[in-house]
Amino acid sequence: MRPDDSQEMTRVLRILARAERLMQAGATLDDALVKMEISREEFGVLFDQYALPPNALEGLSSSSLFDAVVPVFHDDSAGEIEHIGSGIVFDVGNELFLLSAAHVFDSGETGNLYIPTSGSLEAMTGTIANTKLPPSGNRTDDRIDMAYFHLKSEWRDKLKDDVKPVSVDDLLLTDTAQTGNLHTFTGYPWRKTTKVGVVFSGDRTSYSGHLLPPDIYSRLGYSRVANVLIRLRRNKTDSTRYGPGSPAPHPEGVSGGAVLSWPTTFLERVESPRLKLAAIAHTYHEREHCMAGTRVISCVMVILRNNPHLVECFDHIKDMVDELREFIDEVKAATKPPKVRKAVGIAWYRKDKYKRCLRIVHDASSLPNTFQERQRLAKSTEASIKSSGMKAIRVGIDPKPFPHGAKGMDSGGSIKMREWRTAT
Repeated sequence: MRPDDSQEMTRVLRILARAERLMQAGATLDDALVKMEISREEFGVLFDQYALPPNALEGLSSSSLFDAVVPVFHDDSAGEIEHIGSGIVFDVGNELFLLSAAHVFDSGETGNLYIPTSGSLEAMTGTIANTKLPPSGNRTDDRIDMAYFHLKSEWRDKLKDDVKPVSVDDLLLTDTAQTGNLHTFTGYPWRKTTKVGVVFSGDRTSYSGHLLPPDIYSRLGYSRVANVLIRLRRNKTDSTRYGPGSPAPHPEGVSGGAVLSWPTTFLERVESPRLKLAAIAHTYHEREHCMAGTRVISCVMVILRNNPHLVECFDHIKDMVDELREFIDEVKAATKPPKVRKAVGIAWYRKDKYKRCLRIVHDASSLPNTFQERQRLAKSTEASIKSSGMKAIRVGIDPKPFPHGAKGMDSGGSIKMREWRTAT
């Protein structure tokens, strides 16, 4: 195959489209391959990587991930509620987050942000975290454009019954994507939202396309590590509702919605299409015919940085990129309390000075009369301290610094806070 670029991708898609047309006209696969001058082996590789499953709608509709996507509303300048974007309800450690695009939440800086509840639209309560504005001060230049709303605990009872939050196990935390892999953006285009009185209704819409090659990422200022870009020629889309050739609705309002990753082989896409949440949608580049999102890995890192107690919820995940694994280890190390070994001091007397110490300490009556008895008691105490996991420190007692007859030192070796003078 030629280099991984946009020209190569265009060639592959044309090959697949032409093969489909030839076979629809009655040609066998072998006849079609001869006409296109391509080997069965090469065609098989391209087909496995790029081909859409014939049951794509069935695979999408059976995924519970769609039930986590909700429309997001805000107060406009006149105080009216209007639809502005989408969000993904995420449940981790029994705490709820609404993942979305930063520019969607920017609209709530001067008002409230709303999502549907079991009864009506309700203003969200909790805390918001989002990416900073780029140096230009314009959110359209933000290639990450990511945010989350940490919902208060009562929101678990407020969500609509048909909303099913995504879990940690639903996230795509690996980086195995290749050019041509199939991804689906889904959310609520605001042009498909209607309002009758105080009741809103809208269509959840999905847009499926192939992952774009690296040269498109570079040209648009994106990173293949942090972002997901799919090819979408809106005027050439096929609708499952309206038939082939019917343009998809403009995706304004899908921002903040889910980007779902399909299995990477055709057989898996047909037989067991387990979709994963790969990214958060945020931008439609109409002239460049593509849609962009930020990988959910980045959002996970921000959540864990701000909520380190949730890091243990990812312990059972074995398949994740090294960068995330290292980040999780750093969070654990930073939040783990330092292991402090307590130390206890033991007064340790010398045999030749023990009798003098007995004359100086104020509580001499508590000490054994002989050095041997004191030594046996001290060693027994030391052993007991060590067995409890603490460190025993022998503190040597020297009577020289203390004047004869000054009752200022106790048998433990500490200085009592009382006034006394040295002999002249």
